[in-house]
Amino acid sequence: MRLLLLFCFLNYFSRAQTKYTDTSNAICNCNTAKTLIINNTKLVKHIKAPNCGGDNGIKASQKNKFFAFEKEHNTNWYKLIFKVGGNLCFTIKPFKKDDDYDFMLFKETPNFCDSLKATKAKPVRVNISRDKEDINGYTGLNSASTKEFVKQGVGDAYCKSVPVKNNDVYYLVLDNVYTKGEGFDLELFFETQVNITGQVLDEDNNPIKAEVSLNNSAGAQIAKVFSDSITGKYQFNLALKDNQPFTLNYFKDNSFFYTRSFKSNDSTLLKPLNQILPKLKKGAKYSVGTINFDPDNDTYVMVSLPAIKNLLKLMQKNIALNITIIGHTNGCGQSGYKGGVKALSLSRANKIKNYLIENKIDAKRLSTLGKDCQEMIYPDTGIFWQQEANRRVEIMVKE
Repeated sequence: MRLLLLFCFLNYFSRAQTKYTDTSNAICNCNTAKTLIINNTKLVKHIKAPNCGGDNGIKASQKNKFFAFEKEHNTNWYKLIFKVGGNLCFTIKPFKKDDDYDFMLFKETPNFCDSLKATKAKPVRVNISRDKEDINGYTGLNSASTKEFVKQGVGDAYCKSVPVKNNDVYYLVLDNVYTKGEGFDLELFFETQVNITGQVLDEDNNPIKAEVSLNNSAGAQIAKVFSDSITGKYQFNLALKDNQPFTLNYFKDNSFFYTRSFKSNDSTLLKPLNQILPKLKKGAKYSVGTINFDPDNDTYVMVSLPAIKNLLKLMQKNIALNITIIGHTNGCGQSGYKGGVKALSLSRANKIKNYLIENKIDAKRLSTLGKDCQEMIYPDTGIFWQQEANRRVEIMVKE
């Protein structure tokens, strides 16, 4: 549960040279709330700290007084118009962790702002807890939480996510109880509950116990399990951000690892994801699954980081293991990289070699080779994911 909660806390955006959006007083009131059209993940970045409190009728004297602001101190109002359905989550990310942001979420009803003024509008989610500094002041909605309302005092920082439908309209009001706040980022996104199952086998199709980890697009681990030593089966049941890349990473000390990428709404998750982990053998060449690169350069895509870390761990666990890292390109034609595709493929291999050396793997155990376009997985393709699969490195065991 904690691992999934941490997942919604990740991706804290840089605040260097912040450029604030429009923060006129118009955003302080329900009637002039800032409209946001939500058709996928929505990031509202660099919002200046609110410095006004609207008179919208939100008072602690409401019928359910524990689930309302004491008053509107420094508020921002948003009108959320959904053009897609799903399980709504959001994260409020203060620039200063001791800013205390509370929020209330309402579903629109006829004459909503008038009803609010008359204290008749009932929120669907409220969080007015404090003491969030240990998580950088973050608060919001996520799928891991179970409470719809969190009252005053020390309490949960997050509330339960909300199912929304296409064309639904909601109002979100954020309130910082302290003046002179430093502003915040607001990220709205959807999550899907997924059930990932599979089996890990050796090259003779015997079940084995192996570490299976789930990582997000930034390479951060979300969850980890071990396949059963008798059956080889494993399972994850959790909520993941919609349409975001993730990786499953299979690792066993004396076998070659593998990493596969997917998205939370992929149809492949409907069937078991079985994986063979072959024993390490001299002279064998292995695909690692996902160590891929951006076009025309040697920068690996961030989703490759778990596989790179697995390679490092394999080298650390097997001190007699010597390898050749083989780089590849997508296509044989002109490349914007200095030296052309041959130099680019070698540079990609050296990028991974240097990562291992920087992490204290002896350079004598590592060699590199550039194969340019000689061994493309998908020749003559115009499909993006196939092109990315061609821009890869492979590993050959020398000793």
